[in-house]
Amino acid sequence: MDVLRVGDIVVRKSYDADIVFKVVAIGKTSVLLRGVQCRIMADAPVDDLMKVSQVRPSERNISLRGLPGCESAQAVKAQREPAQAG
Repeated sequence: MDVLRVGDIVVRKSYDADIVFKVVAIGKTSVLLRGVQCRIMADAPVDDLMKVSQVRPSERNISLRGLPGCESAQAVKAQREPAQAG
């Protein structure tokens, strides 16, 4: 894998690339990650990460639909939208 940098978009191999993350910080043994579509923070060893290359955000949205971790955030967003419209 190429060298990881802060800001890179990655997925975790051990979790079958279930969530797309942005690299927040890089330590000696692990990398701190923040979810791109879900409100989540995680850490992972460098060798467990795979860079996501040239994937459009709309394609990432499609792949993340239906994930249990994202459903609650989507429900909150849906509840807030009608309140903001009026």
